[in-house]
Amino acid sequence: SAERGVQRHMNLLFRLISPSQNPLRITTVLTQFVSSEHVNREDNVIDADSNDVKLNLEFKAILDVLIFGEVKSIELHAPVTISAKFDISDNLISAIDIKFDCEILLS
Repeated sequence: SAERGVQRHMNLLFRLISPSQNPLRITTVLTQFVSSEHVNREDNVIDADSNDVKLNLEFKAILDVLIFGEVKSIELHAPVTISAKFDISDNLISAIDIKFDCEILLS
C-alpha cells in the first residue's frame, strides 16, 4: 500500500540522518585530468616568452561509496582549465590556477 511505501522511505531517511549510523563512506577515489574530444584544444596556450601555459582538459573522477554496506561507483566529469606560470630562472612552476566548470561537475 502507499502508506507502507511512505513508511519505508521515512525509515530510510531516519537511517541516513541518524547520528549513530554511518550510512555513507567514500572508500576509493581515482582522479585524472585527460585530453578529450569534448574540450576545445584551440584555446590551449603555450607562451615561451612569458613562460605561461594554459591547457583545456577534462577532469574525471570515480568514487566508490559504501552505502549501508553496499558499494556503488559514481563517476564525475567536467571541463577544466589549468593555467601555470613557470619561473624564468629555474623553470619550476611559480603559480598554478585550476578552474572547474562546477555547473557541469555537479549536474
